[in-house]
Amino acid sequence: MGIREELIAAAGETPEVFPEAEPADWRRVADLAVSGVVLFYGVREVRTGRRGIDYSGGHLAHQEWVAQLNRFVQLPALRWAWRATGDAEYARAARDYLEDWLDARRPYAPDDGPLPAPGESTLNAAVRLGGLRSGGWLGVLADLLTSEAFDEAFAERLVGAVGWQLDWLSANLPPWGNWRVAALDALFSQALRLPGRLGGHLGPAAEKLNVEFASQVLPDGAHVERSAGYHDWMCRVFLQLWRLARRRGDLPLALDAGRVARMHAYTLHHTKPNGAGCGFNDARAALRTDAGSAERLARVVREHREVLAAAGREDDLPAAGLFPDAGHVFYRTGWGADDLWWAFDAGGYGGGHTHCSRLSVEMHNGGRTTLPDPGIFDYEMSNPFASAGKGTPAHSTMNVELGNQADVDARLVRAEDLPGAVVVQGRYEAGYWSGPFRWSFDLGRGRGSFGAHDRTIVWVKDRAMIVLDWLAHDAGAPAYLHWVSDDVPIAPDADGLGMTTGDEAGNVRIRVRPIVAGRASAAIRRGEKDPLLGWVSAGRGVAVRPAPLLQCRFEARPAGRGVAPTECATVIVPFAGTAAPGFEVEAACLDVATRRVTVRWADGTRDEVTCTARLDRPIREAGGLRTAAALVLARGDGSGERTLAEVDPAPG
Repeated sequence: MGIREELIAAAGETPEVFPEAEPADWRRVADLAVSGVVLFYGVREVRTGRRGIDYSGGHLAHQEWVAQLNRFVQLPALRWAWRATGDAEYARAARDYLEDWLDARRPYAPDDGPLPAPGESTLNAAVRLGGLRSGGWLGVLADLLTSEAFDEAFAERLVGAVGWQLDWLSANLPPWGNWRVAALDALFSQALRLPGRLGGHLGPAAEKLNVEFASQVLPDGAHVERSAGYHDWMCRVFLQLWRLARRRGDLPLALDAGRVARMHAYTLHHTKPNGAGCGFNDARAALRTDAGSAERLARVVREHREVLAAAGREDDLPAAGLFPDAGHVFYRTGWGADDLWWAFDAGGYGGGHTHCSRLSVEMHNGGRTTLPDPGIFDYEMSNPFASAGKGTPAHSTMNVELGNQADVDARLVRAEDLPGAVVVQGRYEAGYWSGPFRWSFDLGRGRGSFGAHDRTIVWVKDRAMIVLDWLAHDAGAPAYLHWVSDDVPIAPDADGLGMTTGDEAGNVRIRVRPIVAGRASAAIRRGEKDPLLGWVSAGRGVAVRPAPLLQCRFEARPAGRGVAPTECATVIVPFAGTAAPGFEVEAACLDVATRRVTVRWADGTRDEVTCTARLDRPIREAGGLRTAAALVLARGDGSGERTLAEVDPAPG
């Protein structure tokens, strides 16, 4: 039996390890590859030639370019083009690229370490070889062997190279995160693609995948790196493994069905109405609803129902997605492309893909992401935008002296979905630092300033978001509150402490009111270079674009006062179209411990939040209330007042 026949037999036995997804823009990618051009990020054309390629990536000074070059991003498109058109030039180009790499690389030995050659890494090898999400070399080989460009001798050489790469990879497994799962997925999948030749890797890879599932997937279902794209990648791998184990009981896989379902629930809830993922941490997602949004979202919902049914779980799609272990909360008004969605990040530190963005907010309404997370700007850390995009000042949260939060966990103190409101509270207590956060604080944290931030969000269903911020910090240091917009027209409030977006689709009106603070001032920052403020990711590639950022500055108070809290309230009202809702906001201290924020609406109603500063003690008696609750949300109109929500104190 030849190699093609072995692969076809394996595909019949285990089709899951031979993914068949049509590559995006395959004709263009393949035609460029035939001409010796490889697309970087699917956007930038880089001329490499088909032979004599510099695999150290000298064509372009970018860490992701050398990675993509060594991952053979052009190969799936060349395979698809050959299969779809029968044009032998596609197959000849595929052989040229593969053979050139084999000629350039000596076989790696297990003791060569994780970086055995310029441009090489364990993740590059794992992606190159492929797994449950991508075909890799063996996944495309059966089709290419139908062309004259691929003969059995070359196929044997290619399979031999897969073998020594797997031996090296198994001896140099990454210690953690998506890199480790990707490597184990590659080992597991190749073992099933050619079981007679590579099957020895199956058992050890499966055993280690069981361990990674139990350790990297948090009890609430979120992947430990807490980033939409990386979570979805890991979810796809583990979901496929779980389905495969259900079908083939002989495989040594043990994945808990409940945790698999919760993992997919995180994917479900982080998916915005436009079908794109949440922007937290190293994510890059579309900000507007388009013609494909409804189907993308519907596809996620359908798959979740299928997962629930297969796992024997109740078919439940709650409006609120509460993930206490991840520290993330998601809420939506419905499951259509025109519904509203918001997210809150009180997450833990998840490694290098984490941003210094604890207690930030993202919102999507009226067909666009009105309060975007700025997303990842670049992975090449010589670009100053890369670290700026991961920094605290780039996000909708608070900071001290424009410093960065530390690489530590925040904490989700509470997350309650009540009949009249959603109340969530997060806490970050590790100060603010002048050093840039890249993949870490590898250049040092720099000068530190004390800071502890507590944020409570009261979502008044389904009318407005009231944000209560308490930031203790050195009295000699100014505090900043930032709210990030996409690049749309902005109208600042007359007092500067607010803004209204002016898009034709979805919009927000934001008003900020100091409660306890130094003198407040505000400005709109857009596309500023020193420091880098007012930017969001432009989506594909490594581009950024200017976008307005509302910056509220609370002046430092006399240093003799030591540690001083800055307290403020923000009211965010989402709306569609260009007619902004009318409302007024009042914020005040009722006594030393109790605050009240009142929103007076144009229709004569009012919504009023009364609470203690950090919700850590009861209100007792204040402002006409006598209650053991730490927060009370009430609505008043001409006929009286009613309570919409109450929450108890949460000490500590």
